[in-house]
Amino acid sequence: MNSGVLLLHSLLNSSEEFLNQSKNYLNELSNCLESNSLSLVNEDKFKEQDIKFIFVTSGGTSKIFQKVTEAVKGPFFFITTKTDNSLAAALEMLSYSNEMGIKGEIIHGNLESCAKRINEIINIFSLKVELKKTRLGVIGYPDLIASAIKPEVLKNHFGTTLITITMEEFFKEIDKFTYEDNKYTLTLKEKSFDLDETEKALCIYGAVKRLVDKYNLQGVAVRCFDLLKPYNNTGCLALAILNAEGIYAACEADSRSLFSMFIIGQLSKKPVFMANPSVIDTDKCEMVLAHCVLPLTMPKSYKLTTHFESGIGVAIKGELEKDTYTLFKCWEDGRYFVQLGKMVENLNQMDLCRTQVRLEIEDCKAYLTSPLSNHQMMVEGDYKALVNEFFSYC
Repeated sequence: MNSGVLLLHSLLNSSEEFLNQSKNYLNELSNCLESNSLSLVNEDKFKEQDIKFIFVTSGGTSKIFQKVTEAVKGPFFFITTKTDNSLAAALEMLSYSNEMGIKGEIIHGNLESCAKRINEIINIFSLKVELKKTRLGVIGYPDLIASAIKPEVLKNHFGTTLITITMEEFFKEIDKFTYEDNKYTLTLKEKSFDLDETEKALCIYGAVKRLVDKYNLQGVAVRCFDLLKPYNNTGCLALAILNAEGIYAACEADSRSLFSMFIIGQLSKKPVFMANPSVIDTDKCEMVLAHCVLPLTMPKSYKLTTHFESGIGVAIKGELEKDTYTLFKCWEDGRYFVQLGKMVENLNQMDLCRTQVRLEIEDCKAYLTSPLSNHQMMVEGDYKALVNEFFSYC
């Protein structure tokens, strides 16, 4: 992604000493970033940047900004200092941009706070760029009636490609009964659970992984219930491993949940729990979420058990940390819902999917009046503001 910085200075502030001081400040700011650097670009290169960072070094620069950006699409992000009327000039530029209907923001403060904000901006725009290169896959078609992405809408709105893989091709891969060992498969085989069932579940993992590699996918949704009769097993373990490996994996061929997993996972850099809302208490504003699929890297501890509905296969029962969680769901047309929840307890009910949590949440009634289909994505931490900001630029 291109995120070079255009440096603006006035004729009164064009000495070599002043320019060196400005470049030094920019270097210090770059050193505070997570994994990015801010390099200077000229006016021609500035037009090609995915993020339009402008370093306003001094006053007397608003006319220069006006001329440079006449044919450049915003939004503009103004990096400022505490000296030389840098902030004053940026206020003029941002006001002008807003008046022209162009979004923007002034980045001002100490090095650490400015770097934190720049990291967030880069994260948001990196995902926008990444989505245009992303390939997701769905194996089979969902029985769920509100969970299938319209591929053309996804492509037009986000630039993301969704491909469909037949169950027949999937079955042929499973019938190879092979997989490559890694640290997750080796750990799972050491668990005190039926090794024959685990081996069969790992062969399903191997099949999905080969299809992911074959079609160059960053995520996959699997029609998993069709595995019950022919293979007497489920896809729970396969998807748990894939998610741990950083390949977003959803069950029930739910492509909308897969896309939601990708968005919140990339924004938060955290593993994502795709869960069923199972109980909603409107009086206490609490919700129970449960599912048999959970990234192996998410719980503080887990054990292997069977799949809830069928009582067969290998599923994950995990214990999650008592913390703040972000609940999220989006559709391919840009609609989304996000809120925060506070984990109250892990549950152990016999009539729900294996991993079960009860959360205090902000808004229960939205789920009962205007849900975005069933499954909800759950990540540890507060990413509500980041999600809202991402979609404000989509």
